[in-house]
Amino acid sequence: MHSTPKREEIRQIYRELNQNARSLLVERIDLATLTLKDIGPDAIRCAMAWRLAYSATNAHKMPGWDWHLEWKKARGRPRLVQLAIWDEQKLYALAIGRVSKGRINATLHFIEADPWKDSNLPKAGKIFARYLEAVGYLARCREIILDRPNKNLIEYYKELGFTELHKAKGEKGREYLKWVLNDNYAA
Repeated sequence: MHSTPKREEIRQIYRELNQNARSLLVERIDLATLTLKDIGPDAIRCAMAWRLAYSATNAHKMPGWDWHLEWKKARGRPRLVQLAIWDEQKLYALAIGRVSKGRINATLHFIEADPWKDSNLPKAGKIFARYLEAVGYLARCREIILDRPNKNLIEYYKELGFTELHKAKGEKGREYLKWVLNDNYAA
């Protein structure tokens, strides 16, 4: 299947948008030793290795998706939202999402932090929320969405700025958290 020029142009616009959102974050948040990058093969390999970290005691925390499969599906999308957070040479966390066709919302569909370090989650969650806010602002979206949030983390996400849990129309059991953006970007 060949990409139409318009589709490729949209991809390029969103590659630049992701880069600009990362630049905004670097200016506004103290990342210490963390770096923000696009997701690549190294990040996917590291995320797949995280599955070894889940034992019988914390299996309930393991996400129900395959990073390799989800990245393969997502990387061809023209309005891709992506972020890999690295701490030196070690993957810290990653997220995949998209901006809706009408730019109503920017959504993160898949997020995960290194399960060997539970302490990564609070900082990664804050970075992802602020990153999605920057993407939404740059794309002129009305809201940002965290799709299918981990039920154990709902209150944490609300502390970051997301509002109440919503039920998706037409998809039984699918829930999401929403954050309505204002005109003043203030990560």
